[in-house]
Amino acid sequence: MAAVTLATLRARVREAADMTGSAFIADTATSLDAWINAALQELHELVTKASPDEWVTSSAIATVVNSSLVALPGDVLRLLNVALPYHGRSLTLKKFPLQERSAYEARTNASGLPRYRREKDNLRLYPAPNSVMAGTLLYVPQLQVTAGAMKSTATVALTGTAAVVVPVGSVIATTAGDRFRTLAAGTLAAATSYAGLAAGAAVLLGARYWVDDGGTLRVYQCSQAGNVGDPKVPPTGVTTGQVDGTAKWDFLGLGNGAVDVAVESEEHGAVAAAARAITTIKSPLSGFLGVMNVAACTAGVAGYTTNLLVNSGDYVDFDDGWEEFAVAKAAIRCAAKEESDTSALTAISADVERRIRAAAPERDEGEPDQMVDTDSPYRGSDPRYVE
Repeated sequence: MAAVTLATLRARVREAADMTGSAFIADTATSLDAWINAALQELHELVTKASPDEWVTSSAIATVVNSSLVALPGDVLRLLNVALPYHGRSLTLKKFPLQERSAYEARTNASGLPRYRREKDNLRLYPAPNSVMAGTLLYVPQLQVTAGAMKSTATVALTGTAAVVVPVGSVIATTAGDRFRTLAAGTLAAATSYAGLAAGAAVLLGARYWVDDGGTLRVYQCSQAGNVGDPKVPPTGVTTGQVDGTAKWDFLGLGNGAVDVAVESEEHGAVAAAARAITTIKSPLSGFLGVMNVAACTAGVAGYTTNLLVNSGDYVDFDDGWEEFAVAKAAIRCAAKEESDTSALTAISADVERRIRAAAPERDEGEPDQMVDTDSPYRGSDPRYVE
């Protein structure tokens, strides 16, 4: 799955409807945002019906003595299975026919299982259980969007051959494998040669110098301002706090150039990255040789779950680029309001819908489901159910 924010969806809908920069449609809860949310709800209905197994959520339920009502979780979209215990086993309940509701309501529960029916936000059980029964509910949840989430951020030093340009979106990672992306392109600025530094010269905090360390060029950053020694003792290796005179030096990375760029984590939430933990290049580039975060990253926020996209950073997750269906549907509403031709957008949404329906059954190619369980205990009269 890939997170897609409301800001991204707005931009994609505007581009699809040829309304980029137009003020004819507003990014509000009664206009564009409403159409995007409606389209996402339609997409969620489509994908959960096409492949319900991938969306199954379970919840514990408990009956109340002599009460026919059991409250459902607040996020239930469609019920899949209701089970209660019977002689040490968990058994699936049958539904009672709506036309026979009164007949089941009038019955007194003996030792069998009740039947059920969904009534809005509750389960109706008839006959009403005469004891507390702890069961399980399987269901497809409503559309889940994440709001209030923030990604973790940091400033990193990119190092390598001076004048090399590291593109925006380049991927780097911590030693633990947490991935970050650069938010801007960075051109490696030439560091000063340590060999040209005069003995006893003063150096400022944060100053960067490169050293030819036995044929390997390395960039070091001054971590304590002071004067270098006389004679000088250049830093070597990859450690921190190396002393030369009254100045101290920390290894920054390979090469003779460096630049600071802002990065953010690929995932929302508190991604841990202590100082000097972001050291791995995941987007190789000739002349891009090293990365280092001198300070710990600023932790993000995981956010909370809701049903509607409201703020620009709120996001949804759908597989395989299926959000294109919602983009096309919302763009149709935009084009229709402008009285523009919607045929191309309609074709796009129909094509994505076709792909969703075709791909869903193939996502689990194990043993196919049976239409009828020929070994079902429900055949004929079943003493476990009150009839």
